[in-house]
Amino acid sequence: MYLEPSTSLVKDAHALGLEVYASGFANDDPCMSYNYSYDPSAEILQYIDNSDFSVDGVLTDNPPTASGAIVCMAHTKGNAFVFPIAKAGAPPGGGENTRPLIITHNGASGVFSDSTDLAYQQAVKDGADIIDCWVRMSKDGVAFCLGSTDLNSSTTAATTFLEKMTTVNEIQNKSGIFSFDLLWSEIQTLKPNLVGPFADARLERNPAAKNAGKFMTLAEFLDFAKASNITGILIGIEHATYLIARSLDVVDAVSKALVKSGYDKETCKQRVLIQSEDAPVLAAFKTFPKFQRVLTIEFDISDASKPSVDEILEFANAVKLRRSSAARVNGFFLEGFTNSLVDRLHAGNLHVYVGVLKNEFMNLAFDYWADPLVEIATDTLSVGADGIVTEFPATAASYFRSPCSNYERKDLPFTINPAEPGGLLQLADRNSVPPAPPPAPVLEPQDILQQQLPVCPNDPMFRTFRCRLGPKETPTGKPEYNINMASLDD
Repeated sequence: MYLEPSTSLVKDAHALGLEVYASGFANDDPCMSYNYSYDPSAEILQYIDNSDFSVDGVLTDNPPTASGAIVCMAHTKGNAFVFPIAKAGAPPGGGENTRPLIITHNGASGVFSDSTDLAYQQAVKDGADIIDCWVRMSKDGVAFCLGSTDLNSSTTAATTFLEKMTTVNEIQNKSGIFSFDLLWSEIQTLKPNLVGPFADARLERNPAAKNAGKFMTLAEFLDFAKASNITGILIGIEHATYLIARSLDVVDAVSKALVKSGYDKETCKQRVLIQSEDAPVLAAFKTFPKFQRVLTIEFDISDASKPSVDEILEFANAVKLRRSSAARVNGFFLEGFTNSLVDRLHAGNLHVYVGVLKNEFMNLAFDYWADPLVEIATDTLSVGADGIVTEFPATAASYFRSPCSNYERKDLPFTINPAEPGGLLQLADRNSVPPAPPPAPVLEPQDILQQQLPVCPNDPMFRTFRCRLGPKETPTGKPEYNINMASLDD
């Protein structure tokens, strides 16, 4: 389902004085061409903002999307963003005349297999501000980028290393083939494997590029990022405690790579975001004041108590929320926003990033009309996110290039409105709506994991860069974890 060269039908009809109207548009069409990356506005634009032809009108099941494409998106490709992002160090909440960061999730992983060179190249081309690398470790200590430490999820590992299948309860509750059980030379023999989250429903992603691209080491990723015109990078760290037990120190590997690439220098213009769900990991990077530390909250919350916000501030200055923590959805109906949560986090001087956004209509609440642009407008205007994490940065960039991203403009005949919570729910048959679930919990300090990382042996002869220096007492009386820089130049 890829586009072929256009016919001359429209030009021929216009030459005869006939008008041409294209029909069959629907946002939830599972047979949409892969070229559109499940963005229905992109399909409309193919028919009205095209150098070869332009139809005189469209017949669609979703008029707001067509109107938005015509009024907001047409003739904006390649335009500058309407608003800039907030300056580095600016307080959360953005302020007037700024826009959220566009942060990738494993590069442009909606188009190419995650964390490959092609996914990162596409992300930069598509207008991402921040490209991300979730760092995995090979058995021989090579740090590289991949969306999961389980190679089964995005590589062809099962075809060649099935004997490596094992269960690691500290990582996940199912069997997998894990990066730390394979040498980097073995991982390099694998091919990427692009599998979308809704492939079982036949919503595949770019099957022509299913195995395209190559994996990148962390060093290669940093070199690529520094040579690119982007705002910065996000480095994700998971399972640090388990990896240390395997004599693999991912925190130290990351710190060494960043220092070697010069990202710790004030002269480096690109931003660095370090993201983890582990407080000690983030605390270890407090020695780099230039870096923003992002706490992953990978469970639903409805609010955050002030003590929990104060606790987060001890080691982080931003949080990443699930979409379901920012907007409450029940049975695909949007019930409301957790504005008090975002407001409280902002009041505590914490930036808020929301994700992961995906274009497939099965990922969207009904109130978004199967249009990913409506969710982006909602996260921007109603939720107040400082950044959106997406697998389709081109879609987010197209919205922020459009005049409709300036919601204060009154001269436009149409704009892309954020979703209204409860609007469809009031019209729905109550029998079709599942019972309301109990409210998500309020985040409390005890919910924030504070498990300490293993420390280095006391005997210096056993210390290597793969262990963690013990905590030292600070003037506040609280322990502070340090990064062992002994072998940064290795």
